[in-house]
Amino acid sequence: MANNTMTLALDGNVPFREFAIAIQHFYGLVDALAAEFQARDGVDWYIDDLVKSSAIATVRGESDIPNKVAQVIEGYAAVAKALESNEPVPYSARVKGHARNIRDIINGQVTAVRFETAESDIVVSDSPRSQLLPPALGAVEGRIQTLTNRVSLRFTLFDSFHDRAVSCYLDEGQETIIREAWGRRAIVEGLVAREPDRNRPVTIRGVSRIEILSDDVPHYHDARGIIAVHVDAPSSEDIIRHLRDA
Repeated sequence: MANNTMTLALDGNVPFREFAIAIQHFYGLVDALAAEFQARDGVDWYIDDLVKSSAIATVRGESDIPNKVAQVIEGYAAVAKALESNEPVPYSARVKGHARNIRDIINGQVTAVRFETAESDIVVSDSPRSQLLPPALGAVEGRIQTLTNRVSLRFTLFDSFHDRAVSCYLDEGQETIIREAWGRRAIVEGLVAREPDRNRPVTIRGVSRIEILSDDVPHYHDARGIIAVHVDAPSSEDIIRHLRDA
């Protein structure tokens, strides 16, 4: 799997101000980690995805020396794990400062912060119930909204049922199964990580199958008349009136 992306996601009723602060310190954290691992030169960071309705931002690292990108992303996961377990954040004072500022965004309206890479999900919250359920084989139906064809093997599926963005990760060599899928309705199968309370999917890793669905979804009006009604059956108005007066 191409582990070259980092995602920051805020949960809850996220105010614009808090999202802007989170993005500012997300940038600062990535830049501080790049300095920590001498990965500023020769590495470019790009916006890979920005999902405004779900307060999710993803950046992608590109370099002729992939190990530099990998070191920064491993450092990002290490910082997140320290915040999750309430242990001292490693690395420089600048790294620690940006990490604490992201942690401090949790304020009641923002209920949790999720740090995501291609290999891990780390949820930081005041509530232990916010931790994700262990990934399990499953499927999610939605619309494939963003698709990156530059090095990254990540794409976003907008879940039809929960109306939220789900990060999906392909293994290397699976690029062909996502071709011509952008903007299409699909069922994506793989290892699904879900929230514990609402069972809402947040990531799908090890994507094993993508089934493209037709966009020609029948309207409910099309169901009119498909069941035969007896000639002596009461009208719908009489049935409603009877139920109301009973």
